[in-house]
Amino acid sequence: MASPLITTAVEPDEKGHQKLILSAALGACQNLVSLRWASWTREAVQDEPCIVLLHEGLGSIRQWRQLPAALHQATKLKVIAYERIGYGESSPRPSPWSTQFMHEEADFLLPAFLMAQSIKDYIFVGHSDGASIALLAASALRPRALISIAAHVMVEAICREAIACLLDEERRANLIGSLGKYHTESEQLLRNWSTVWLSQAFSSWDIRERLLSIESPVLAIQARDDAYGTMSQLDTIENHIAQAICLRLEEGGHSPHLSPSLRISERIAEFIQQVHS
Repeated sequence: MASPLITTAVEPDEKGHQKLILSAALGACQNLVSLRWASWTREAVQDEPCIVLLHEGLGSIRQWRQLPAALHQATKLKVIAYERIGYGESSPRPSPWSTQFMHEEADFLLPAFLMAQSIKDYIFVGHSDGASIALLAASALRPRALISIAAHVMVEAICREAIACLLDEERRANLIGSLGKYHTESEQLLRNWSTVWLSQAFSSWDIRERLLSIESPVLAIQARDDAYGTMSQLDTIENHIAQAICLRLEEGGHSPHLSPSLRISERIAEFIQQVHS
């Protein structure tokens, strides 16, 4: 890939809120919700897919940094990112969160958002929890392709230990302050999200069975120095998804796409161009 490397965040071409009236009862939220979205776009071309970004467990639109603009520049496809309920400037998610919150996103809110935006052909790019949501949704929504960055397909002790460390008094205060730049209710977000992940009920959370029905081409990315997951996550994806290509990185932590030297945006763009050609 010979495209220039974008190292700084680039403002989206469009942004706004999407009002959703859910077609099915969802105990986690009221019937009407508002999702904040942003897109990097050009004039729509018929039969071209849209790249849909699904953020991490404490993520938001701006926390993708340079990736949306880099993918748009390299692929010439529309890129859209949105903030799930309870995140950023989207509607709050009432407490406590369900242990099935990622299933709720995959089965109800993501399809509703795509329908409201009139997005009928899509490529999912998910990070961490967002990658898990993309994998959960893939069997029913059948995306053109799916890129998974540091997905969770089952709960590992290393992940729960890393999350527990975030709640140390000093680290917690610093994290809430940092998240406050992106989220309206940063303290509530951290409390709700970490409570689910550290609960006994969530320790058996497992989506391996759902992976077996994924027919889309998948690029799965994992770094060996990820504090929130081991290579077992990637091995499982490889063994359960027929069209999975796995990219094993020696470094990059939990967010390898944010390390310019790894050029992950170029790896993703190359994969998208292969499946889109």
